[in-house]
Amino acid sequence: MLKKIIVLLIILIPLILGIIDYKRVVNNEFPLFMIRVSDNNSNFQNYIGLGYKLKRKVNVSYQEPLYLDDEIKFGLWFFTWKLNYYTLINYLYTIKTIETKDCDRNPKYYYTEDNQDIYTYCLDSILVNNDIDLKDYFKNNNIKFNNFIEGLIFTEEAKNGKYKIYKDTGKTTNISTGFTNKGLTILKCNVSGNKNMYIGPKWMNYENGFCQ
Repeated sequence: MLKKIIVLLIILIPLILGIIDYKRVVNNEFPLFMIRVSDNNSNFQNYIGLGYKLKRKVNVSYQEPLYLDDEIKFGLWFFTWKLNYYTLINYLYTIKTIETKDCDRNPKYYYTEDNQDIYTYCLDSILVNNDIDLKDYFKNNNIKFNNFIEGLIFTEEAKNGKYKIYKDTGKTTNISTGFTNKGLTILKCNVSGNKNMYIGPKWMNYENGFCQ
């Protein structure tokens, strides 16, 4: 009798946990009973549960909401199937960025807001609705840059707390319109006497000359 109970528990527990995690994933929630086994910087994120697994192809970070992923697969260890997300998210503004060709990787002063200097990095222009510069749009509509950052995806923080990085994925498989056309990165300094911010392309990361 005891052996039957043990066998039954071995079958039921993974099944119950798998159903719970599956329902969470299809409702855009991260699984509870799975372990992420991929590197933080990888675009392919794998999660392992008791007899089941989750595979994600992310845009900018494993921390981004599931609906931003380019692809999600869920299933057993030996077989997975694709999950489809049909979300239509339209933000208040659409931002078009034009990257600098042959960028010298030196930040350029953009403007100052609340004693924070804001710089662009490898971007020739940042336009809202194709006709107005981002800083002018923010000024005209009383939008603070820090409020804009809150709508982006937090992806990284320096171990010493020196900076934080936020990203927008741009248009993705499941998002018809994002903040930007090609994605955007904002690095925010957090050191004594320096709260500067840097705006760059989707691929921008921390550079040695930042936050000095």
